[in-house]
Amino acid sequence: MNSVGIATACMNRELNLVKAIPSWLKSGADKIHIIDWNSDVNLKKFIEDKLGENEKVKFFRIQNKKSWVLTHSFNLALSSLDTDFIAKFDCDHICKENIFKEIDLKKGSFYRFNFKDNKIGTNGAFISDRNLLEDVNFFDERIISYGWDESDLFERIQEFAKSIIFLDESLIDHIGHLSKDRTKEQNLKLEEKISNYLGINLHEFNTKSNFFKNTLSKKWTKDSQSGFIIKNKKVLWHNQNFCQKEYFPLDIDNLSLLLAIQFYQNNYSSNFDKKISSLEVFREIIEDIVNKDLLASFTKQWELVNAIKLMSKSNESFNSELVKNKLKNIFIKSSITKEISDGRIEFIDNLCRYLLCD
Repeated sequence: MNSVGIATACMNRELNLVKAIPSWLKSGADKIHIIDWNSDVNLKKFIEDKLGENEKVKFFRIQNKKSWVLTHSFNLALSSLDTDFIAKFDCDHICKENIFKEIDLKKGSFYRFNFKDNKIGTNGAFISDRNLLEDVNFFDERIISYGWDESDLFERIQEFAKSIIFLDESLIDHIGHLSKDRTKEQNLKLEEKISNYLGINLHEFNTKSNFFKNTLSKKWTKDSQSGFIIKNKKVLWHNQNFCQKEYFPLDIDNLSLLLAIQFYQNNYSSNFDKKISSLEVFREIIEDIVNKDLLASFTKQWELVNAIKLMSKSNESFNSELVKNKLKNIFIKSSITKEISDGRIEFIDNLCRYLLCD
């Protein structure tokens, strides 16, 4: 008989877990692994105070993570299990009693819910032969914000699975939450400003942007540099330092935003009073962020200077003259009074000395 484990990850949604775990305990699962991604409360203590201890349920707390990253946290949860099959449930998924006894789990098969017909909020749930997840190297860890992570995984799984089986929607349910809860633990300042400018839902815009990042980059495979996948389950991440090892290049990041802007301009042109280029939109949003964030904070400007100083020392091709001129124009532009102007002049002089431009 196949063994089954449930993997989930949670950051500050402990009340959902209290409602979901009782159904998981009645699901027929052999193990339940829960990643506590630096929640404000200790999930293990909170849940056990409410529901009591259970030997099937194991909690693993990850410290010092400010932002929620689905791919990183779920890769830890999924790769920590050694069961024949692994079910990926979100912490707001409630499953049918004896779900794993009702489904005929076959080796080499992947079970999921249909995007078109299933209940809202259950797209991300799936049950997989553990070997399939290992073959594709789990989630693409370069995707660090909301959107496209599961679609990418499902696409890569198709290359290895003997069969993809769509499950009946009655097998799972979803605890409702506000739309903004999806991204409230993520830093999406730039994407939020762009989506507001375009009049597009943030989650739709970011999903499309992540789609372009993924499409323009090499495929995530076993050879990719994983930082959140456990290779040796016998020493369950004791003394391991979990960090991201592979990223989308910066030019791909920026290009994906431009392509997403262009996509929505082409498909939602009626939203605009005037049609302007994607690059102009991008520049306008960046300038707005710089003016409201960087120029408003003297401390942040000094942090920038120190960063540039380190770059100039470590990179011989670093064009300090070009950077100096650009920053000088920005800082002078921010001087709205003589007192501020005098401070900016001193700041620029110090900046030039740091960059060895004088």
